[in-house]
Amino acid sequence: MTKKEKKLLAVLMVLIMGFTMLPGNFSAAMSDIINTATEASEEDKQTTEKQTETVTTEVATTAADTSIESTENGESTTMAATVESTIVDTEQQTETVTTEMAVKSKANRKVKKMRMTAFGSAGTTEKLDNYLDASACQVTIGGVIIAPGSSAPIEVAYNDKISINLNWKFVDNQFPTSQNDSLTYELPSNITFDTFTGDLMDGSTIVGHYYLQGNTITLKYDAGEESDAFLGQSGRHGSLTATGKLGNDVLNNGNGGQTSFTFNALGTFKIDMKRDNRNDGVSIQKMGGRLDESTMTAEYKLRITAKGPQTNVKATDKMGSNLELDGEPTYWEDEACTKSYTDNTPTKSDTTDGFVVTVPALKDKTIYVKYKVKLKDEKALVYDSWDDKAGVSNSASVSSDTTTDGGTSWKNLEYTKRVVEKWVSKDHTVSTDQSKITWKVTVNPNGYNIAGAKIKDILGTEEHHVGPYINGTLSSTPALPGNPTWSDLQNGYTFPAGTNNNTYTITYDTEMGDVSTTEQYTKSNTIQINPYGNTYDMSKTDYCTIGSNHEYIKKVCDTTGNSSTDVEWTITVKVPKGGSSSDMKVTDTIPAGMTCTASDITINGVTGITPSVAGNTITIPFGAVAEGTYSIKVKTHIDPVPAKDTTYQNTANYIDGTVNKNSSAAYTYKPEQYLQKATAHRQDFLGDYSTGINWKLIVSALPADTTTSIIEDTLPGNLKYKNGSLKVYETDDWSSAENSALTNSIHVTTSSNKIYFEITGDALTHIKTAGKQLCLFYTTDYVDLNQAMTSQDYVNKAFIKVNDRVCPEVPATAQWKQLKKDSIIDKTGQYDATTAPNVKYTITVNENALDLDAASDQLLLKDVMGSAIEYYPGSMKIDGVTATSQQVSYDASTRTLEVKVPDSKKVVITYMGTITLDVGAALTDANCVNSCSLSGVGDAGTDKYRPSATAVIKSAGSSTSNGVVIHIVKHKKGETTNYLPGAEFTCSEMAYDATTGVVGTAITSQTVASNTVGKASFSNLYRAKLYRIVETKAPANYKIDTTPRYFLFKETGNTGTYPSNVTENGVSYPVHLEEAVTTSYTYSFPNEAITSHPVQISKVDITSSKELAGASLKITDKATGAEVATWTSGSDKDAVGNLIPHTITLAEGTYILTETKAPADYKVADPIEFTVAGDGTVTSATAGAASGTKVTMKDATIDKGKLKITKTISGTVTKEQAEASVQFTVVDNSNQHVVGTYQLSDFTYDATNKIWTKELNCNVGGYTVTETVTAIGGYMLSKVSYAIDSAAAQDGEVATANVTKGTTTTVAYTNTYDPAAHSVDISKVDAAKGEEIAGAELTITNKTSNLVVAKWTSGDKKDAAGNVIPYTVTLAAGTYTLTETKAPTGYEVADPIDFTVGNDGKVTSTTHASNIVGVNKVVMKDVKEKPGTLKLTKTVAGTVSKEDAEKTIQFKVTDAAGTEVATYKLSEFTYDTASKTWTKTLDCTAGKYTVTETVTDVTGYTLTSVTYTIDSGAATTGKAADVTLVKGNVTTVAFKNSYQESPTTTEATTTTTETATEVTTETEATTEVTTEVTTEQITTDEDKPEVDTHSKETTGKKTRSKKTGDTAPIAATGGMLLISLVGLGVLYRKKKKND
Repeated sequence: MTKKEKKLLAVLMVLIMGFTMLPGNFSAAMSDIINTATEASEEDKQTTEKQTETVTTEVATTAADTSIESTENGESTTMAATVESTIVDTEQQTETVTTEMAVKSKANRKVKKMRMTAFGSAGTTEKLDNYLDASACQVTIGGVIIAPGSSAPIEVAYNDKISINLNWKFVDNQFPTSQNDSLTYELPSNITFDTFTGDLMDGSTIVGHYYLQGNTITLKYDAGEESDAFLGQSGRHGSLTATGKLGNDVLNNGNGGQTSFTFNALGTFKIDMKRDNRNDGVSIQKMGGRLDESTMTAEYKLRITAKGPQTNVKATDKMGSNLELDGEPTYWEDEACTKSYTDNTPTKSDTTDGFVVTVPALKDKTIYVKYKVKLKDEKALVYDSWDDKAGVSNSASVSSDTTTDGGTSWKNLEYTKRVVEKWVSKDHTVSTDQSKITWKVTVNPNGYNIAGAKIKDILGTEEHHVGPYINGTLSSTPALPGNPTWSDLQNGYTFPAGTNNNTYTITYDTEMGDVSTTEQYTKSNTIQINPYGNTYDMSKTDYCTIGSNHEYIKKVCDTTGNSSTDVEWTITVKVPKGGSSSDMKVTDTIPAGMTCTASDITINGVTGITPSVAGNTITIPFGAVAEGTYSIKVKTHIDPVPAKDTTYQNTANYIDGTVNKNSSAAYTYKPEQYLQKATAHRQDFLGDYSTGINWKLIVSALPADTTTSIIEDTLPGNLKYKNGSLKVYETDDWSSAENSALTNSIHVTTSSNKIYFEITGDALTHIKTAGKQLCLFYTTDYVDLNQAMTSQDYVNKAFIKVNDRVCPEVPATAQWKQLKKDSIIDKTGQYDATTAPNVKYTITVNENALDLDAASDQLLLKDVMGSAIEYYPGSMKIDGVTATSQQVSYDASTRTLEVKVPDSKKVVITYMGTITLDVGAALTDANCVNSCSLSGVGDAGTDKYRPSATAVIKSAGSSTSNGVVIHIVKHKKGETTNYLPGAEFTCSEMAYDATTGVVGTAITSQTVASNTVGKASFSNLYRAKLYRIVETKAPANYKIDTTPRYFLFKETGNTGTYPSNVTENGVSYPVHLEEAVTTSYTYSFPNEAITSHPVQISKVDITSSKELAGASLKITDKATGAEVATWTSGSDKDAVGNLIPHTITLAEGTYILTETKAPADYKVADPIEFTVAGDGTVTSATAGAASGTKVTMKDATIDKGKLKITKTISGTVTKEQAEASVQFTVVDNSNQHVVGTYQLSDFTYDATNKIWTKELNCNVGGYTVTETVTAIGGYMLSKVSYAIDSAAAQDGEVATANVTKGTTTTVAYTNTYDPAAHSVDISKVDAAKGEEIAGAELTITNKTSNLVVAKWTSGDKKDAAGNVIPYTVTLAAGTYTLTETKAPTGYEVADPIDFTVGNDGKVTSTTHASNIVGVNKVVMKDVKEKPGTLKLTKTVAGTVSKEDAEKTIQFKVTDAAGTEVATYKLSEFTYDTASKTWTKTLDCTAGKYTVTETVTDVTGYTLTSVTYTIDSGAATTGKAADVTLVKGNVTTVAFKNSYQESPTTTEATTTTTETATEVTTETEATTEVTTEVTTEQITTDEDKPEVDTHSKETTGKKTRSKKTGDTAPIAATGGMLLISLVGLGVLYRKKKKND
């Protein structure tokens, strides 16, 4: 089948796939139609042959994106479809057939696009089923192998995992043959597999991958050159294992049961899965238990739950001693106890402390047992429910035959505890004269049974206690039985039987006791009760407070804030009633660090009192003073001023006889502090704060007079400053970035454990600004790593010195830190079925980027592998980048890797090691432990890794040829990881004499080249066979090593003698013998680079044979065309400075010496081809070019002449001024080489003739002389001319001159200069704001010559901050006109300004004096232009609604140039309901405009007329109005439309529905072909399809379609039929043509 036929077939398959996913009746009908169409096409035998067409059709699908969902028989199925197409023919132009079909869709579905993408490379996909070796495949569940086809199902445990091991074989030289080939295998749908990608291993080499997605396994041999090598081998086979979970249709929601599943090519497997009994058991919960005190009963419920089948379920209920069962339990199925439980009738048996309910059988069910308990004795209510004395505990436990302990549920009786407040209360009243207290006791306010309760009244015994009982005052309501006396109440009164629930109120009086006018006394009285007489005493105390305490003295600090050193205090003295004695005094104790003198003390309210100060005590002798309040003011001084926060406590005393009262106040002085310190946690610092410590110092704004500021930071032990770690930020928040200028302005020095941060320069200027901060972040390293392994707290202190003042020290405490060993070096690995036979290692070095070795910036990591592990060449990556031979080396004999890693940096190293033993061989500490160590770190820098497996694991995915493998690793000699590609080796199975060891002829041979990592692998080798491997081709620039190597793998069970040496051509060679458990062997094969030889290259004068300098030379390898070397002659000299030949090292081969540029005055020589022999000698076909080891290239001189340049200056320019500016450049026209650039000062000056001369020796030929610099400061150049020899003078700076042999060519330049010009500033500003504005186009014209001397646009010149500044021009003395040719947008053009520049540079103006500012500034002011206003109005005549009009009507405004200004929909206008008029107002620049009503149609209406009126003009018919806007004026354009209703058709509407689906096919030249299937269907009002895509109505008024719910889209069927017929017709014609 041709490509085009395949393409067409692919399209038809897409169509068939699409409609087969529709409901069954539709698919069946569609199939019948296609069959009929096919038969019809077969009957057409006379169809004319046509060019093959490629049909790519956009197919409408009912699925969102690439998922198609359908529901059938209540089951939901989701299919994710990816259509792959690789059959696009890009050699011929792709043709597209667009087919329009009528589609009637009633389905309530949304149509979306589905993009189908194809892979762009050719390849074949086949089913893996066809290559499976069924006898070798296995299916296991729970580790047990199950067989297919058994009649009885195999019993398996619930939720066991299922795994399948697939084994396959390929026929040699047949599929697969390409990396693009793939194989697929579909797993059963009732098993769930995790998405996974694994490696297909050929021994230790990855040769492909398998991809498990959903339930599809895909195999591809897509591992590059390793795959290509594998695909060419014989005996290819492979295996993989996939593990999955059984789906719920197998698990059956935990119930298990019988089921089956089918593995393609293997058979059907039946299983009987046990139910899930992991959660089987019984449980119980006790509920209820609230006491009803009216009946003293409580209701309980037991909830008993059984999961799984349970027998003899026993619920044991235990009650406290004060509870008893009240009635019989009842049994229910629901918690509300509305449905009785009657199955397996429970039985109840009593116990000494409760009862037991037994249910014979219960399965996956919950029942409820309801019962009542009665409280035996209400005295329990005095106790807490958990108190054993209450006896109200209640618990229930459950068990069954299979569950001995189902748990216990506690629910003690719930009630309100009868606390003392519920039994008694006590309060009091005080008589008006405070002579007595009346006490009231209320007993049994809640009406409990009080018989037997005992009460007792206890008067307080404190110092100023209540007075004695007043006889005759005791009374009770109602009367207490027995009429007890006060003595009875004090000794204890017991309520007799019969008092029951009465409440009693008892009152009595006591005397007051002690009373004071200056003291406050509290008196107590307690009532005690023992309910029921046999529980415990409870008491309630009432307190009576009499009098008040007199405040004799009070001291307060009047100074606010914390920065003052002068502190003021106030002492308030209150003398009580009756005054004070003659001895009364006040003392005040001044704290240490404060001073006070008598003059600092002021007494208010009394005179004649003299205070005294002795030491730190102030004494104020008041003596006898009257009752009243007196004030004392005291001022103290802090001396010396402390350097840290200090609190001063000040106490004053009032002393008068026995009265000694005091009052204290405090003042805290806080010295100014500019420094904060803490541990640092910034996002751009080291991220692991569990080890290593980062610190921050925050400096707040310093005083403006600060000249020096240094922070001294004292580090804790075992920490050191990490050089270069300081970063400075302006704020301490996570979003700020480092300010490097501030960082560079802080000088860091260290001494011992101290760090000094000196703030200078930008940092000092910054921090003296109010509100600014300096946030210093830095890192500390550990001094001794081993010491850091101990957990410890690191405390850091620092202080700042500002000028000469030392501020208080501030500490910072880090969390407890412990440097963990694995943060220095941590080695991990992965060895499992997904990696086997390789182990994937990861070594993390220096997790926290510490300075591990102070003596070196580089660390050496040594990694020694076990005897069963070999390094996988080229697998190492350092921080994700493949390691170079300069970074890593490998000694295969000791299996040792050496890796160079940088210090002070976290490094992650990954690599693979290959286990060389056979599957199942033992892994021990001796053969698989991998140890590594880090130089310069000690014990902290060691780690090891051992795979957890005890035996060699089989790879989950393998693909290999038969036998064992030998890997050759080709590398440069002396550099074990400098791998060499391109070497070729031949491996031959050799016949040999086992007795003599003499090697015979080769039996079989294969040749392999080393790949990009220097690896060449020989698979398909057999045990007990002798193999000879020899290098047949060396890598480029390396010597070949033809020494044969011999190898032999021992065979299990073969006890024969294996040769240790063999003889070939009389030479003995060792045999590398590998044990029977070894499956692969890696041999390191070095190559020596080809030796190069020194060759001398001599560049000489052809006549004198002297060495020449200045020749540009290169050497090219003739064979490769590669440039070997380039240099310039003259750089090589002997000891005395003489030029000598250049020496270069070259390997054997042929080269070409080329001169790319000759020395000055010499011609370029012809190239020389020469050959370097193996001994270093040089030969050449060029006569005289080669001798010994020397190649000589000779240069001939070129002809010469002279070029003379002269310069004459007309004007007042001085010699010095001219020589400082004027400059010439000379260019050789033959090669555009710049001969030289010359300042006029380089010329010779003739003072007499005032002429400068420069004479050059030149090669014969043409030259261009350019006066590149003509400007002279203070002068204006008016003319430049030159003359060549005797020719006439010409204007200009560039002259072309021809130099001939032996002659002199003269180019004479003359310049004329005018007097000096002056700088004039031109300012263009806003007239209102006075601000510079950009965008004005300005010119300056010389009024005398009428020439424009300057032209620019304002805004061209800006200051450093980007602000527009005045433009500076240089003008000679004279009169000028400043003209604005174009104003900035929004401004009017200003009037021209005439001004005059004087000889002294001063600018004046007679007509515009106000525009001249200062000495040399001209200011031109622009005013804002006034816009015109365009007002659009719209009215609509007829029955058109506001909504219908706004949906369609639209206007466009264009300017005079035809450029669109704006487009407006009517809905954007303002609508006036009263006048039914729409209005839109626009501010526009004055000028001409056209307003066009671009859309006038209104659905359902016919437009009859459109008119417009401009201002008050006459109405004009038309849709476009031309208007002219005038500044400041409003121009109105009023449009009016008239409509009449269109005829309405209700019988039918025609709707065109367009649906599209993209089908995209990608190839190397990506072609995207889209066919739009447009369907048209006439529907009636009774049958209107819902169309989700764009629709076009053809007749009648707009009608909304309804959803009908039809699930059989017959029109879609017809459409697909039409496409299928077209495709089948094309296929038929092609077939006929081929026949």
